[in-house]
Amino acid sequence: MLIESFILKQLCRLDQEKLVTELTKITDKMVMAMNHHNAVEFSYYDLHFHQLMIETAGHTRILRLWLNIRPIILTALLVATVNRFKDHFNEINNLIDSHYFIIKAIQSNSEAMLDKAIHHHFEDTRATVFTSLLQEDNNK
Repeated sequence: MLIESFILKQLCRLDQEKLVTELTKITDKMVMAMNHHNAVEFSYYDLHFHQLMIETAGHTRILRLWLNIRPIILTALLVATVNRFKDHFNEINNLIDSHYFIIKAIQSNSEAMLDKAIHHHFEDTRATVFTSLLQEDNNK
C-alpha cells in the first residue's frame, strides 16, 4: 500500500493523459479476461496495470524494489485470482471497478480520492490474496 500510495501521488504531478489511456486499455482487457473466465490472463493484466503506474512514475528505487518483489506478487496474485474465479466469480466486477476507480482518482488529482481508491483496492487485495494463500496452506 505504501508503494502504490507514493506512486499515485507522484503520478498526479505528471501529465496523465497517456497513462490513463493505457490503464483503461489494460482494465478493459481485464474485463475481456473475466468474460472468458481466464484467471491467468486477468492476473497478468492486473499486474501489468500496477507495473505501468510504477514505471510511469519514474522513481528508480521504487521500480527496483517492484522488480525484486514482482515474482512473489505475481504468484500470490495468480493463486488468489484463480480461487476468486472459481469460488467468488461474482466479486470480479468489484475488482474491475476498483481499477477504474484508481484511474478516475488519477485523473481527478484529488489526494482524498487517491487515498480512498488506494485504501479500497488494498483492502480488497489484502482480503482475497491473504485468504487464498491461507486456504492453499490449509489444503496441504
